[in-house]
Amino acid sequence: MPEKAGAGRGSSQRDRSHTLRDWARLYESVDELAARCQTGEAGRVLVEIDGFLAEARAAGVVEVLNRSWYVVALANLNLGDLDRAVDACNQIIEQGGEPGDPAWTSSAYALRGIARSDRGDHLSAVDDLVDAAVLLDDARPTGQPYAYAVDGIGLGYLGLRLYELSMDAYQQAAELVARPGLTLPRMFHRFHQMLVEICWGLELDRLDESDEAGSHFRAALAIAGDATPLPTLGTQTWALRLRALVGFCHAMTDAIGRAVEGLESDADALAVQELDEEVLARIGLARAYGRLGDVPRALAEADLAERAAGDDHPLGLSIAWERQRLARPDAPTAATSVVSEYASRLERERWDDRVRLSAETRERLQSEIERRAARRMSAEYLTDSLTGAANRRHLELRLPEMVSRARTHDEAVALAFVDLDADTTTEDMVSIGAQLRTGAGPDGFVARYGGSEFVVVLPRQTARQLADVVDDVVGGRRADGVPRPRVGVASARRPPSVAGLVAAADEALLAARRAGGGIQLATS
Repeated sequence: MPEKAGAGRGSSQRDRSHTLRDWARLYESVDELAARCQTGEAGRVLVEIDGFLAEARAAGVVEVLNRSWYVVALANLNLGDLDRAVDACNQIIEQGGEPGDPAWTSSAYALRGIARSDRGDHLSAVDDLVDAAVLLDDARPTGQPYAYAVDGIGLGYLGLRLYELSMDAYQQAAELVARPGLTLPRMFHRFHQMLVEICWGLELDRLDESDEAGSHFRAALAIAGDATPLPTLGTQTWALRLRALVGFCHAMTDAIGRAVEGLESDADALAVQELDEEVLARIGLARAYGRLGDVPRALAEADLAERAAGDDHPLGLSIAWERQRLARPDAPTAATSVVSEYASRLERERWDDRVRLSAETRERLQSEIERRAARRMSAEYLTDSLTGAANRRHLELRLPEMVSRARTHDEAVALAFVDLDADTTTEDMVSIGAQLRTGAGPDGFVARYGGSEFVVVLPRQTARQLADVVDDVVGGRRADGVPRPRVGVASARRPPSVAGLVAAADEALLAARRAGGGIQLATS
């Protein structure tokens, strides 16, 4: 579970009630901000998100912080500021995910992996992407955070040329993004899946595996039909980018007329907006003009593609390969044959290295998932060594299960945050933990949240009933000079949710802190 609002802070920073209604703005706008980050507005997005960050930091609202830092990381990635992108990812990783759902933490590892890959630190990038995928295996396959985590993992694998793993990741979320309410994440997934198929096909094209390369370009065309609807803001830009990918695929599959017709005008528009798809559009035009026999014009497009690609090494290889294809004489000399053969051998070695890394990463990922599953079941991994109560890891696993059961059986479930004084002795902590477990009974659950704080969860109980259980244990700690424990209790049903239950109990805890101690029940 993440740090709760106000944990370890002064009371002036704990009162966040006046901002709660505003947080919905960010929940609703993450899709929009993510889209704008990728269409030339990343700088503006950073300015806009700064206000959310300031408010969320002051209030300690983890859900908003996660979304804010995600947008900051994505914006900086698109601006090429890799250090700041990594810093934003580290903020999410350090503060932890949301209760019972590590999807935003998974997203952070994935984006950090992309940044490290862009730096050329491929080994660290693989480490981050494996961590992201392992965390995602623990996450609930629902909603926006999961969809963005998958997209980050898919793009990360694409940057490392691990195309098989990238497509596996997107397939993992295919059913999720088909649901209503996730139209923009679905568009992002489809657009990036097209890029995976295109880059995969380009490598095979350089190996002269034309049939297999063509199958990937045709697969990208098939995906294009589902890459809708486009974002409301920046619709024209996204439509332009999508047309460029489609036109490129037509050029690579011999639909020359359709390719040239669209790409001639779109390539210049892409250049004006400095969009990466210009490179693919120019390569497509070079291929199309070459097949039409207009070699000078094809070479001119290759020159423009090279200028647009900059230091993009993989696309630079495809441009060089296109040049070689255009310059290859009908009757090659011994020298040109040797150069061509050597280049082909190097390309084959790169491909073999890629296939080997993909297989090794897949094997490592499966091993990590199995090891994590085994650790999850070990008592040592799930138990707090100081008090013998369950630990935070166990809470993150058990709370969603208890809430899910309550939802299935239409039952109530109650949760209490029990915040003892920071100077509580170890002996008292052990004693209170044991008493809380006894009071909760066999169906209840008690975990040490951290520091001097416990969480108690009781199924089929109201907030008042749970408050009585807690009061029996800590209610007597009111001697002179001993601060009263602060306790926040909430219950939920029809249907309960982890986030709603935690937020309600957290608000009650904040009220107890403001009151100087005692037990507070959630008002709703």
